[in-house]
Amino acid sequence: MNEPKRWLRPFCKGALLMVPLGGCRQASLPAAPSPIRPETLLVSETIDPLQYEERWRQSLAAYAAPRVFRLEVRATYRYTRETTRGTAWLFDTVGHLFTCRHVFPTQASRLEVELWDAQGACYPARVVWRDTVADVAILSTALVGQEGLRLKPEETAPEIGQTVVSMGAPWGLMGTLQEGFVAAPLRQLEVAPGTTLPFLQLSLPAQSGSSGSPVLDRWGHVVGMVSDIATTSGLYEGISFAIPASVLRAVWARYRRFAHSYDTTGSSAGD
Repeated sequence: MNEPKRWLRPFCKGALLMVPLGGCRQASLPAAPSPIRPETLLVSETIDPLQYEERWRQSLAAYAAPRVFRLEVRATYRYTRETTRGTAWLFDTVGHLFTCRHVFPTQASRLEVELWDAQGACYPARVVWRDTVADVAILSTALVGQEGLRLKPEETAPEIGQTVVSMGAPWGLMGTLQEGFVAAPLRQLEVAPGTTLPFLQLSLPAQSGSSGSPVLDRWGHVVGMVSDIATTSGLYEGISFAIPASVLRAVWARYRRFAHSYDTTGSSAGD
């Protein structure tokens, strides 16, 4: 956590669910996801409103689940090892994923990064870009050819009251769909001395392991990425924050411009 953000509590360490910590095996790519997308459900359909809501959630979950992964980071220090967990999601067709920067320890001599899907398949990954100020990291994997989630095309932020959902791995529980709404206009919060960035304030559950979860609107567009909670206990107390799509788009643009030797497989870069 950046020290100036004292009122925000990032979460990434620990989990109630015990998972194997063995080496990551290279798994075959999953089958192509269903072409069903949330926008294919029309409000004009003559169905009960509650039934429509259920179908919308089911369609959105089916669309997002193959593109969202449980993230495990094993950090090696001189005398100890540490495991942190979060969520990462695919956003292009050449194997790049977004997640939160704070999931990755800063002083480790070695990092092992693994991505696990809902079927238990594991994919090695590497960090190719880290933005400490924006708290965004970009990963690269061998998941080439699979369509990723799409960032919200408009620059306008979601409105107060707009329904949103997240898909992630809270407490290590992969494929968890959680629903909430936008609770306030974009807030400018200080992330470093003299530097502020916009954040979405949400009424959306978030727990340990939720960091990096994509926040989706009703059309399946990514409007943000879960990053922080406001808490006095260290647990979710009703307020969560997400990095908006505009910041994610800006980080991606910086990566494309400044990475040492960017190509379709990505390249190594530091903070």
